[in-house]
Amino acid sequence: MGYAIAEAALEAGHEVILISGPVNLGPPRRAKLVSVSTSDEMFDAVDRDADSCDVCVLCAAVADYKPAKVSPIKIKKRSEKFSLELIPTRDILDSLGRRRDRQFLLVGFAAETNDVEQNAVQKLRAKNCDIMVANDACLGEAITERN
Repeated sequence: MGYAIAEAALEAGHEVILISGPVNLGPPRRAKLVSVSTSDEMFDAVDRDADSCDVCVLCAAVADYKPAKVSPIKIKKRSEKFSLELIPTRDILDSLGRRRDRQFLLVGFAAETNDVEQNAVQKLRAKNCDIMVANDACLGEAITERN
């Protein structure tokens, strides 16, 4: 979705900084591409480039959680149960919304499975966004079930 939004902005004559994790898509030709691999790299890149923008569109969370510890080697399969401790990632949208001197329009996206409008409005206010796009995450599944 981010690549499609970047393409549309470019077609409308805007300059675009596209901060992207690994994908199997070619970046739009005229966009400045910033490639990242981790949620922390994404946070740092957005934090660094946001103030040079008129509009920041954050269309997807990198991940809500990440492993508390990263193993330097492969963890071998065992016969007993295995638990992985997860910690929250830094919230990029929230950090931008909390900036006191923010000069850019902040657009967020809310992927919801229930109470879509109510949860999106709550997120709009909580993250201090200017616009929140609500996505019904179950809609695609519902359409698939009817076909």
